[in-house]
Formats: sequence, structure tokens, C-alpha cells
Amino acid sequence: MTIYQHAGVELDQCERCQGTFLDRGESAVLTEGTVDPRNWAKEHFVVARGPTQRACPRGHGAMIAHDLQHEDKNIELDLCAQCGGLYLDRDEGGKVRALVAEAQKHAQDKESGTLRPGVKHYLFQLFTGFPAEVWNPVKRTPRTVYALLVTLAALYLFEIVLNIRMPGEWEIYGMAVPADLLQGQRPWTLLTYGFLHGSPSHLLGNLYFLWVFGDNVEDVLGTSKFLLIYLAALLLGGLGHILFNLDSTVPLVGASGAIAGLMGAYVVLFPKVKLWIVLFFVRFRIGVIWYLGFWLGFQVLMAALGGQGVAWWAHIGGFIAGAALGWWVRPAHWHQTPIAV
Repeated sequence: MTIYQHAGVELDQCERCQGTFLDRGESAVLTEGTVDPRNWAKEHFVVARGPTQRACPRGHGAMIAHDLQHEDKNIELDLCAQCGGLYLDRDEGGKVRALVAEAQKHAQDKESGTLRPGVKHYLFQLFTGFPAEVWNPVKRTPRTVYALLVTLAALYLFEIVLNIRMPGEWEIYGMAVPADLLQGQRPWTLLTYGFLHGSPSHLLGNLYFLWVFGDNVEDVLGTSKFLLIYLAALLLGGLGHILFNLDSTVPLVGASGAIAGLMGAYVVLFPKVKLWIVLFFVRFRIGVIWYLGFWLGFQVLMAALGGQGVAWWAHIGGFIAGAALGWWVRPAHWHQTPIAV
């Protein structure tokens, strides 16, 4: 490779392909901080793909391919995991800088509220009352969340079939009945209850909150810790409901206790995130701590008032379990970095 100087930086250029190798930090100098691979671990638009055929010019073996993605644009770059060097193909530098600047501007506009959701989004929130994230993209496909979404939906369809073929005969084997559990009957229902739902609206509401809050928790913690929180919140939420309904013969069903656990983990991991909500026809942003704080307070209030028809204590127990476990299993020295850099 040929060594030459540009803007006070020593660059290595391949004579054959005209590609350029930049040592750690050099790209940040050349682009005035716009392109800096040292920040890519937290950038939402950069995804590591794995080793490539290109070897690091510094002798560190195969480089790692990274995709820079924004909307319909994609640029593949090679980065050395050991020395942090970046390899740019011919005429690629300007394209990279433009894509990074565009992606960062988009993130800043979303986070600040300058770029707002459209009318369809507003109407959906108006009629459902559901929250939506302002900006909290994931770096990895949330396969576990998708698997749970499909599983819960498929099981509900199976419930419909069973209700047609065996009406009133099968539910007792999957639903958790506090009075029966205290007598040692069907202990497995402390888990199976969370995979059954009582109505389409019950199912759809849980699926929505699982999708909104679950993907980011899985993105940070990975599959095993995500499932630990989900199942622990499901179990402890069920126990919380039973503790305050010892003599009840009303069956407990629904994944809301487990999903409340994901909400608890979410607020621990992402306390700076804001949500869009619609209240009295007005759409505005609110911090997730405030939103989930009001949500939890409402659950406690309704439980204290003896509200019927909803497993308030399952929500409370699941949320507390998820928050505690989220704090315990979070990555070492975890803190939420600014979403838009």
C-alpha cells in the first residue's frame, strides 16, 4: 500500500483498487467527527455482519463487515476488531459521511419531536390509548419477541378450536385458579395461564405491549436473559395475584404479568426514552419513567379499591420482578447512551 498525507492524516492506499485504510481515529479527524467507528457499538444504523475475506493491512487477520443502513441505503464497510482500522473502497468516503449525517439527523429529528408520526398513527393511538416510542431503534432482529408474538396468536386460535369442539371442558387444565392451586391442584397452570387469553382484545393488547417494550429489552440483554425476565415475571405475577385472591375460583389467564415484567426491565434499561401518547385528543411526548410510573400507580390504586375483571396484582408483581431482574442482569456498567448522537 502507498502512504500519503491528507489533511494532516497519514493514509494507506491500495495501488490496485484505490481503497484506503484508516487507522483508529483517523476517520473522525477527516470527517470532523461525523464518521467514527469507535461510536458504532451504540449507533442504531450500524450492524456487524461477521468476518469478511479482506485481511487487515496491519496483520490482524480477517476484518469484520459492518452494514451502514438508513431507509433504502446500505453501505458495507470493513472494520478491524483488533486495531479499529477502517477500510474504505474507492470513492466510498463521501457516501459514508452523507449516510451517517442523514441517519443522525433523522434520529435527532425523531427524538426531538420535530419529525412526528402521521395521521394514521395519531388515530390509532386516539382510539386505543396505546403509547408509542418516540425513538428507540434496535440493532438486532428481536427473534424471541417475534416467536412469542406468533406463539401467543397461534395458541389463541387453538383455544378457539378447542372451545368449538370441547366447550367448557379443557380450560381448567391451562388456566390458573387460586383456590385450586392452594390445594395443590394443577401446579403447572402457574405457567400455562400466561399463554392463554380470554378475548381478541385481550390478546391484541398484550401483543402490542410485548412488541413495543420487548424488542429493546431483548436487544440489550439477549435471548436467555430476556426469557428469564419473561418467565420469572409470569410466575411471580401469578403468585402475586394468588396471594391477594386466596379463595378465588375465578381463573387467571393472560400474558400481561410477563409483559409487565418486560416493561419493568425497559424502564430500568431505558429511563431516557420518551413515548408518544394521546390524551383528550392531544398528542404529546412523555418520559417513559413518568408513563410507567403512572401506569404502576394506577394498578396499585385499582388493586386497593378491589377492581374486578383485571389481575392487578399480577401486573404489579410482574413489573416489580422485571425491574429487579433487569437491574440485576443488565450489562456491566450499563447506562443508556443518548439515542441521537
